[in-house]
Amino acid sequence: MSTALISIGSNLGNSKETVAAAIKALGQIEGCRMTAFSSLYLTKPWGYKEQPDFINCACKIETTLAPLSLLHRMQKLEQDFHRVRNLKYGPRTLDLDLIAFDDVVMHTKELTLPHPHLHERAFVLIPLDEIAGNFVISEHNQTVNELCSKLTCEQKNEVKICDR
Repeated sequence: MSTALISIGSNLGNSKETVAAAIKALGQIEGCRMTAFSSLYLTKPWGYKEQPDFINCACKIETTLAPLSLLHRMQKLEQDFHRVRNLKYGPRTLDLDLIAFDDVVMHTKELTLPHPHLHERAFVLIPLDEIAGNFVISEHNQTVNELCSKLTCEQKNEVKICDR
């Protein structure tokens, strides 16, 4: 079994319900078992700022799938939740990002592992730190907790825990 870290986000529709349903759906993918998921966080948008705030969380799964197979199933879930890709970093019903997969380093057109922007994104690191702080991000040779500790106060203040 391999360990995968996934970031989940939504800022269209009922985002809390969408994120909760996505957590459940990820755990039901054949060959996957949900082992942990974080609290929900209210976060400021990253990249394109003219949009609603996001609900974000992170999850950790154990899987027998290969990274690309898992990515394809995650993209199918996004489609099931009516994800539309017409603006980079724009609003979305559901966003699923494969952040890390064991110690795999991969650079293809379809998938880069670990996620190339994870070290810059408080909305990814803070939820991950809650459930997988000791997970080593291979390309950085640092744990999630160590990467999280490098976030600025301003970055951390844009991520606030919220009720489920």
